[in-house]
Amino acid sequence: MIRRLRGLPDMEATYRSPHDHRIYGHGHHLRVEQSKLVACWLAEKSGAVSGADLSCGNGAVLSATEPVGVTATHFGDYAPGWPYQGPIEQTVGEIPLVDLFVCCETLEHLDGPVDVLGAIREKAGNLVLGTPVGTLGDSEDGNGEHLWQWDREGVESMLSDTGWSPVVYMSVDSRLLNEPYLYGIWGCV
Repeated sequence: MIRRLRGLPDMEATYRSPHDHRIYGHGHHLRVEQSKLVACWLAEKSGAVSGADLSCGNGAVLSATEPVGVTATHFGDYAPGWPYQGPIEQTVGEIPLVDLFVCCETLEHLDGPVDVLGAIREKAGNLVLGTPVGTLGDSEDGNGEHLWQWDREGVESMLSDTGWSPVVYMSVDSRLLNEPYLYGIWGCV
């Protein structure tokens, strides 16, 4: 299932400051920690030395891969303050080829998620992807920033259509913490 929820918001108004996952509760913290584990595993498995995260928030996930050898890093975000600044649709074309690309809690915010996955495929050998895969009772997503809702099969269809092959999948069910999301995290080659 892939379902468009709403039109594109005013991006500059929505993303004026860098995202900081620490203010969003235990479920968000658990998702970030699991994303770090997948990123480190995939980086180590693939021998990655370069990486990018162009919707990095505070850069926590990609930064976690440094101890396993990812030392050439490219950070960016829509909000100001990073070397690559602007929408991921633009900045993905500005980076060099990288071994590992992190795209967590981003795809559901994009007007053209399949286009972005395809653009990342052209720039990266490996991908860590994290996105909600349903909400409480699979009702309409209450987050006004989310443009899309999908299930695991829908996400894996988009990955396949853009040349990615998942090699690991994890989920964090923050619905158990009275938060609205089941969250999927993929490591892809």
